[in-house]
Amino acid sequence: MIHWIQLVLGQTLSEDIVPLLEEYCYEDYSALAQILGSGLVDEAAQRIRQELFSPGKRAELVQALLEPAPDIVTASSATDAAEEPEEPADTEEPEA
Repeated sequence: MIHWIQLVLGQTLSEDIVPLLEEYCYEDYSALAQILGSGLVDEAAQRIRQELFSPGKRAELVQALLEPAPDIVTASSATDAAEEPEEPADTEEPEA
């Protein structure tokens, strides 16, 4: 479930939110960097780091999104979970 949520969140950011912010800021990458952080916005190259939205880069995407808000702290297990698919729960009942 967590893996699916992260996938949908990344896709929503990439396909909906970031393009809307680009339009809202009139492609002013300085303003975008202030909103999204320099981890996600390459101000010098005037581009969004789209590679962070690939499935293998979830931990880096989380860190880039958290960069503008250093007060928010995540456990390393939470960012590590972004890299690993969720395993199915064990459904066997213990023997009596």
